[in-house]
Amino acid sequence: GACEGKRCDSDKVYKCYKDAAYKIHLWSDRFSAGSAAQNCGWAKNVSACTEGLITNGCTDEVKGRIRILEEGFEKTRTSICDPNLLKSLLDWNECYNQEVFEQCLDASHHQMEELEGSGKFSHKDVECRMMRNQMGCMPSAATGCPPSTSLALEAMRNYGSTRLDIEDCPRPGG
Repeated sequence: GACEGKRCDSDKVYKCYKDAAYKIHLWSDRFSAGSAAQNCGWAKNVSACTEGLITNGCTDEVKGRIRILEEGFEKTRTSICDPNLLKSLLDWNECYNQEVFEQCLDASHHQMEELEGSGKFSHKDVECRMMRNQMGCMPSAATGCPPSTSLALEAMRNYGSTRLDIEDCPRPGG
């Protein structure tokens, strides 16, 4: 009816993306063709979930955030549903340096605690920075990995950006 014209289902839209994003797992020693297909399925389910949700009653700011989320998730879905991603992730698991990743995270984690302790940053700011740091530490842990892992790295970067968008965190360098 006429009332539907100005609805803002932004919370429901976010929930669709959040539910999908948190079901997707790219880091796992037990990664298989089955879990790759499952990830792709969850990524594709978002459109069914958001179908019929109305956002034309939302503020321009909220509409803008939803657009960023949708466009970013489109990249995530494309890389997660790439048929070559499985091999790339398996190669990544072989060469990825967990120790370097942990050291990188530890260093940034220490920095975060100091920032939060200083009271200059909210808990939310710190959480956003932690997520960005995880993304930032990925490439250093992949130093020396073969070119075949570039797809895995891209998928993780896209997925990381989606998580930032879902939590309304600014993206790195933006």
